[in-house]
Amino acid sequence: MGSRAVTERFHGDTVWEGQVEVFSLIDHPTANRAYAWTHVTDSVGPRYVAVLHQGQVDSARTAVRAAIVAEAGEDED
Repeated sequence: MGSRAVTERFHGDTVWEGQVEVFSLIDHPTANRAYAWTHVTDSVGPRYVAVLHQGQVDSARTAVRAAIVAEAGEDED
């Protein structure tokens, strides 16, 4: 399906910017689309992220937002 440019800002600051690849899924039980991208982290090098199109996630932008929230929750553990 191609890629989408996404810039996610929080309080006026850019917290993530990059290309999100959008994929159609065949025969997946709960989603017909997925979003995927990579970004560099300070500690472990590149991080690969994939998010299914389901629930509140209905676009490349909301997939990035969901991943940011999930990652922030991991940092609290």
